[in-house]
Amino acid sequence: MRYFGSLLILFSSQFIGITNSVNASSDSSSPEQCFLHRNNNILYQVKLDDVLEVNQFIGEELSGKLKQIPDSNFKFISGVRNKEEIYYDTKDEILYQTDRSLSHSVTSTLPKYNSERERIFLGQIGDGEFIKEAFEVRRYATKSQRFDKHPIIGKIKRNERQIVFEKLGLDDAQLSELSENIRVVHDQYVFIVSLYGTPVLELALTGLYSSSYGISTNRILLGMEILPTTIGYLQDGEKYYLNELACSMDSTVNSKLDLIPFSEDITYGHLISDLNEKFSYRHKFRKYPLLIKVSQAIFLTFFGFLFLYLLLGRYVRDSSVRTIKRR
Repeated sequence: MRYFGSLLILFSSQFIGITNSVNASSDSSSPEQCFLHRNNNILYQVKLDDVLEVNQFIGEELSGKLKQIPDSNFKFISGVRNKEEIYYDTKDEILYQTDRSLSHSVTSTLPKYNSERERIFLGQIGDGEFIKEAFEVRRYATKSQRFDKHPIIGKIKRNERQIVFEKLGLDDAQLSELSENIRVVHDQYVFIVSLYGTPVLELALTGLYSSSYGISTNRILLGMEILPTTIGYLQDGEKYYLNELACSMDSTVNSKLDLIPFSEDITYGHLISDLNEKFSYRHKFRKYPLLIKVSQAIFLTFFGFLFLYLLLGRYVRDSSVRTIKRR
């Protein structure tokens, strides 16, 4: 993580101080080509050895775009974003097995008063893709209803809990069983294109770190997204320029970099699979928590005896040396 943090600093040096504008093209070509015609987002996995090359590519490519068109209502800003997510599941990991997820997310770089700083996310398969739905966090001072004290359900608004329960497809016993399963940290350096102050396109280099029961994995991702909530408000010329910028970036990525494309976002299922691949018995610790306690006890006992053995061995040797010296 420290290594990736230093790369983020290097990455940021390409952009800090850059706040330029570009002009929406008036070309008559259709704005619904290439990028907008397919999906609004593209995701690549970056090998650790390729991060510096990706950093250089982003710096040179975007800097070149900035210099081409000097004045307009499009602006470019960059910055760091940090987010932590905790995913919850039952002992048998029913949500993982049914392609669902329930997580609590906190973006630490947003102001405390920002309503999107803290969210509950419910994920499920819909229309052939994985969809995440956001719920506001509410903490009740008086714990008067069932689940008010629950670590994740207690943060959901009472009048929205039944909706969440139905979408999760769990019974009361399974809902009560929900507990922290994995913890995920996102360290991102983001480059945002805004129009009249509203973000319309985002490019992010992300270090993704997952951990569960002492096992950890990581991914480095390069993602680009045209924010879907803004597309309907853009004029044709603005759509065309945004499309051209994104398509040019995507084309250059494919021609110059050896990256692994993803057809979908990284989900809870991907994260669990990564952890299970690294340690195949992780789910046993989840299902039988007594196992990890016994393993820890055995581990500590072994090293305790080893420490005493080494200590006593040294004492015996020192005692023998003193006896020889007296003689």
